[in-house]
Amino acid sequence: MRILHFDLARIFRGGQRQALLLHKNLLKQHTDSFLVTDSKGLLYQYCKELEVKNVYGLELPTLKPEFFSRLLAYPKIKNLVKKIRPDILHFHEPASMLYGIHLNHFLTFETRRVSFPIKPSSISLKYSKIHVHTAVSQSICDYLRSCGLERVHLIRSSIDLSRFQKVQGPEVLQDKKKVNLLYAGSFTEMKGIDILFEALPMVLRKESNLMLHMVGDGVLLQGFRNLSEERSLHDHIRFYPRTDEPAPYLFESDIVIVPSVWGEGSNGVIKEAMACGKIVIASDLVNNAELIEHGKDGLLFKNKNSRDLADKVLEVIDGKYTISADSLKKKALGFSAEKMTGEYLQLYRDYLQSFKYPKS
Repeated sequence: MRILHFDLARIFRGGQRQALLLHKNLLKQHTDSFLVTDSKGLLYQYCKELEVKNVYGLELPTLKPEFFSRLLAYPKIKNLVKKIRPDILHFHEPASMLYGIHLNHFLTFETRRVSFPIKPSSISLKYSKIHVHTAVSQSICDYLRSCGLERVHLIRSSIDLSRFQKVQGPEVLQDKKKVNLLYAGSFTEMKGIDILFEALPMVLRKESNLMLHMVGDGVLLQGFRNLSEERSLHDHIRFYPRTDEPAPYLFESDIVIVPSVWGEGSNGVIKEAMACGKIVIASDLVNNAELIEHGKDGLLFKNKNSRDLADKVLEVIDGKYTISADSLKKKALGFSAEKMTGEYLQLYRDYLQSFKYPKS
């Protein structure tokens, strides 16, 4: 069985990490896995640094809209497919599914990782041409089925548990207080950072010995830096650059905040925090609620409700909830990369038995 994965995005975020994690674990399972990336993208550079096998970097044109770049790259894609002769094409980001239209004589898979609505034109032109769909949450599965798609399966995204084994090293959090809150993620509208900024003063009125540590980058970062000064919160907020290794920050924190207001698929920070034995307080988006059972393995606050977020933080500080680190780590075992890889392998095998397509 030969699988060719596509992730041609130039960024390196959660989706790219998942594609790479699956590829690496398939190789460990002695499966012929191949990954095609953009040679100018961060994913390709990361793979080169790690010396990951069977990774191809293609030089893609830079045009707007992105559709034209992908279309012009098709001859290169076609030649690569002819060279590798895969049994399965697996698309990990929506733009790459364009190739599924032209290469549908192969068995094709796609993975949907976000809960954004899909344009009807994309459903008819791209998604409907893919043979098998996987989604990282039950609600995304339900949405894809509501769009008229068939053969939809739930496979949750995973974490590499080995990255979250505590190791000794230099401390990373600056000016730590009695209580250390952590936000780790991008500074974009969907992440709900404004809700966190509204909640913080409410918490500080009752617990002043507190620090909010914010790790990440994004278009809104400078705006929130300015806002921390304007609202005189700078003594209680510290900013840190984006990192691909969040474990040190997670281990040194007390509470991890995930205030996203929309768009989440299967939040990686929630799983990573659990693997480090840390309590998460997340908005009650349906996909967050699939990961957290309120009061048992984390807390959920009413989406976009800063007052409720502040109350939940204070309740944790006051010891209202007893959630052991061991129970959280046990929950994280269910999100292992090995489990995810096994589920994909089973799906690949099942569909290869029933889908017979001639190779070009």
